[in-house]
Amino acid sequence: MAKIVHLSSSLNMDGGASKAAMRIHEEFLMAGWDSKMIGMSLSSKIDRLSLVSGFLKIKLAQLIERILHNNILKIPTNFSSGIIGIRDVLESPIVKDADIIALYWVNGSFLDIKTIGKIMKLGKPVIWRLSDMWAFTGGCHYSHGCTRYIESCGSCPQLQGSECRFDISKYILEYKRRCWRGDNLTLVTPSSWLYERVGESKLFKNAERRIVKTTVDCEIFKPIEKTLARQILNIDNNKKILLFCATGGLASLRKGANYLHPLAEILELLDEDIEILVIGQNTGKGSHPKIRCIGCFSDVYSLAVAYNSADIFLSLSLEDNLPNTVLEAMACGIPTVGFDIGGIKNAIIHNKNGLLSTIHNIDMVAEYVRMLLEDKALREQQGREARKMALNNFSRGYSGESMLDVAKEMYKASRRANG
Repeated sequence: MAKIVHLSSSLNMDGGASKAAMRIHEEFLMAGWDSKMIGMSLSSKIDRLSLVSGFLKIKLAQLIERILHNNILKIPTNFSSGIIGIRDVLESPIVKDADIIALYWVNGSFLDIKTIGKIMKLGKPVIWRLSDMWAFTGGCHYSHGCTRYIESCGSCPQLQGSECRFDISKYILEYKRRCWRGDNLTLVTPSSWLYERVGESKLFKNAERRIVKTTVDCEIFKPIEKTLARQILNIDNNKKILLFCATGGLASLRKGANYLHPLAEILELLDEDIEILVIGQNTGKGSHPKIRCIGCFSDVYSLAVAYNSADIFLSLSLEDNLPNTVLEAMACGIPTVGFDIGGIKNAIIHNKNGLLSTIHNIDMVAEYVRMLLEDKALREQQGREARKMALNNFSRGYSGESMLDVAKEMYKASRRANG
């Protein structure tokens, strides 16, 4: 039986990257692999999860990184230095015994750059599923249109536009280049957009890379009666509900939370029964009376109910890979209205299962919302197409090449190379 270990900062179902890692781990277990996970935090009931180190050491690493980032370097929150990490992972019997190592989102003081390099040099096949751009930039998770990672980072717009004391982006990218060796490495991206960004990067332009779509559990995320969903969540059945999801709630600027207020102002003039619900950690009052924060949901079944309570799902990200939230809304039969950016277009086909506006054009988003709210037949048709797209392209078993396929191929190649 082949053995694989998945390394992910979080082993909770609290974000898109950790959700994807947990689902992939489950798929390996169902396929009969000896699959285990190591991370920094866990509360899931999924089998074979382990903490990378003791509680105090984890908290100390997180504290040191916060002090380094916030007080010494003063770098923005969408930037990770990769300097602090927990190197105990290299001594883990699970890692030493594994045939294949799979990396996911490993920031937040979990794996530092040097430790990632040592993992790549263990002589084992390594699969790295990327959820953002950090692996090949000088520290930013999304470049916001900057292309310096193609040649050499430095003069970083995100650092220069903040209180950062030192522009460390060029140093970080060069440090990655020195520490990392890609002989046994395969990079996996969920979207064609991220696949293309990897291919143009200085660090990984010659690396093996594959597109493996994110999957969604269409047995959990499925359409249910909207009146029932609203009754469960105590939502007025006469309201026209738009749903917005982001881990940081109203503080999620990259996810476009700052566009909710101007959108609410426009829509309020069109229909006083419109309400925007926000799922996320920031549970403070909305910046507009039509915006209501409803917090986070601790389980996927409650989250599925929340999707089903909505008439329209809002995807206002300014830069994104392929968000789980869009796929989950699709699986529930909810049409999406949002910006035409990044990997979103891999899931939403304009005027078929949703409507996509040019980026920043909130007036166009408002017009698309109006169109769907006023035309129930169109809204329901696009909802059915969204469900069909999820089933045919993103459901487990129907997503084309899988992480399991990549791992099998790498495992066989490793066995042949080692005799």
